[in-house]
Amino acid sequence: MINEKGDWTEQQWREYLWVYYRLTEIADAEVGRVLAALDQTGLAANTLVVFTSDHGEMMGSHRMVTKQKLYEESAAVPLVIMPLGGQPGVDKQHLVSGLDIMPTLLDYAGVDVPSSVEGRSLRSLVEGKPTPWREFVVTENVSGVDSRMVRTARYKYILFATGENREQFFDLEQDPGELKNLVADTSLAGEVSRHRGLLEQWMKATQDKFGLAPVVPKTGKAGKAGKG
Repeated sequence: MINEKGDWTEQQWREYLWVYYRLTEIADAEVGRVLAALDQTGLAANTLVVFTSDHGEMMGSHRMVTKQKLYEESAAVPLVIMPLGGQPGVDKQHLVSGLDIMPTLLDYAGVDVPSSVEGRSLRSLVEGKPTPWREFVVTENVSGVDSRMVRTARYKYILFATGENREQFFDLEQDPGELKNLVADTSLAGEVSRHRGLLEQWMKATQDKFGLAPVVPKTGKAGKAGKG
């Protein structure tokens, strides 16, 4: 389900956003209670606190709501880690995944990470240590139209299992709102091909059963983003 709300009135949008912001306030207050309890019990100094989510929220962007889309509002999620005695900072350099949470917690707990785990511990990044890192992350969406997303430092490539316009390619540096689908831009043909290859690499490595018909590359000028 795409959950397009093109026919909503202004009042309906205001009510929807009010409810979402209110839920955010409630969650924020509960986080505050946890942190206060750690301070009061003297456990804050040796407790690793991780705040994250399993999905984002469209909040009206592209006239959509809820989750299960591959636009940044839905696919990107908060990740805040309060390190043990570490210094606060913001890392916008490294691509991380929800798959990294478990190995991170195991690392801090001194437990070996199973070889079958796809994610990587974020401990070295949290502690500011130089670390060779991944080139891309992949998001898999199995709700509605089956789709996959490859995210690199600058670009995002999306492939849908069905539909007339099955590919999307966005330059997130120049177009953070993801309004221009550049998959047919000849000047970016090399990058599009590279991202197709990264997705193929991921699918083979993870034995992904993504059922795809052959993709026929298109050429021409960039157009508006399609829905797949």
